Amino acid sequence: MVASTHPLHDSPTGILSLQIHQITGLELELINKPRDDEEMGSDTAEGSDELPSSYCTVILNHQKIFKTRTKPKSSNPFFNAGTERFVRDVSRGFNPSPNPKTAHTSIVEERRGHGFGWDYGTVEVTDCASHSDKLPAALHKSRLKIRTSISRGKMHRTGDGDGKIRWQGKRDGLVSLAVQQRYRSCLVIEFRINRLGRDHTPAFAVLWLQNVIDEQKQSMTLPVYGGDLKRAESNYDCNLGEPMGSVMVTLRFRRGLGRYHHRLEKHNSNVHDVMEVLNTAMDNKEVQHSMSETGDNGSENSPSSDSSDSSDPGGKSSTHGGIRSELSELKAKSSGDKGMESRSSSPLKEFREYSEHSDQLHRHHRGLMQWKGARTAKWMKTRIEDGKDKIANSLKHQDRNPGIETEV
Repeated sequence: MVASTHPLHDSPTGILSLQIHQITGLELELINKPRDDEEMGSDTAEGSDELPSSYCTVILNHQKIFKTRTKPKSSNPFFNAGTERFVRDVSRGFNPSPNPKTAHTSIVEERRGHGFGWDYGTVEVTDCASHSDKLPAALHKSRLKIRTSISRGKMHRTGDGDGKIRWQGKRDGLVSLAVQQRYRSCLVIEFRINRLGRDHTPAFAVLWLQNVIDEQKQSMTLPVYGGDLKRAESNYDCNLGEPMGSVMVTLRFRRGLGRYHHRLEKHNSNVHDVMEVLNTAMDNKEVQHSMSETGDNGSENSPSSDSSDSSDPGGKSSTHGGIRSELSELKAKSSGDKGMESRSSSPLKEFREYSEHSDQLHRHHRGLMQWKGARTAKWMKTRIEDGKDKIANSLKHQDRNPGIETEV
């Protein structure tokens, strides 16, 4: 009876149950295949050394939640493993997408409608404004420092209008900030005043992100306080005294990982794996919502905020969609196709094209990664970097996380 009863409309929560049975027809594309093997055919025998060791990971709302045991060198491995996860809003539906990154990863995303559910996301702050009579005169010429737990940006005063004071980012007025733990994080707005030595923060406003609805542009009026900022950003419900004034913030929360999580990806192997899966799915056109998007037209995050306004990674963009034809062209070049076009292109142009699409080529074991020695060296480098991050994180005070569930 309990399993068949629908949840209440006011509390549309539920349990997502997943069962992984078997992978069939698992194989790797051999780039440097011997001539004898080509003549014998492409069938790979069960248990051959050319088969990959397989495992399955489950990603829910851009978070890795489960990993099976590794099955060594089999084209049809059996797992029969399962997991269950609490879901905050089951009314939005799910979209399971098998992904052949190396034929072992699945994505499950909540889809349809607005609501709550995602821990990772991007906050886009469009505008901050306040009536001049609702703020102390000392704050009128201040600049705003806006930050989350892993990202920060700046807004500067742009002028007055209709009796209001406005702050916006330098480029297009937009400041985009990455969010890691949305349901226990807040957006902090500091009023910064220049002075000799370290700048001063005489006032601040705090917005807890659990109160923000996904994918909806909204304006919120926040009280401005002066006092213990550390206490305000560490406690959801605390008495901060009488507010000094108020500020209206216009923002939107974009759910999911995006380009502004690039810095987090460098030091978190789980986030790195999810981003790699999303990029692969986007290349293969398997999921529509693969990264945080901006704009009503569904385009991806554009570098609208410069380095002084937001935590723009400044590296390669995560946008790889719509380049399948270019990727095929690069594959032909890397496999020895010396057509007229490749002869006419300059070495510098070919190097730039290779650098731009190196991630896609390497995922297919093309380019430099077609050689086993290069892949082994990359694996060793990743292991060393993960070890360094593990040691560094062990010396820092941080929240305890449950980690990734695995088979017993």
